[in-house]
Amino acid sequence: MSVIRVIYEKEPNFQATDQHPDAVRYQVGKWTVDAIGGKPTPAEISDVMNPPVRVRTPLEKLEAALGITVAELKAELARP
Repeated sequence: MSVIRVIYEKEPNFQATDQHPDAVRYQVGKWTVDAIGGKPTPAEISDVMNPPVRVRTPLEKLEAALGITVAELKAELARP
C-alpha cells in the first residue's frame, strides 16, 4: 500500500521530491500521482477521490427521527 501525497490532472512542471523527499511520481490511468512506498493502485486513487460516506451513529439516527437532540429532549423533560 502506498501513501498518496498528491493527485494531479496534468503532470506538473516540478519534481515529486519538491513535495516530499521520498515521493516518486507515477502515472495511474488518467492521473499523475506523487506517492511514497510504491505505485498506487487505481482502487487506492478511487478511495482518495471518493471517500466513504460517514455512517451516522445510532444516537444521530434517533435524533434525526425525533427531530430533536438528546440535550433538547433532556431539557424538555426537566421542565416543571
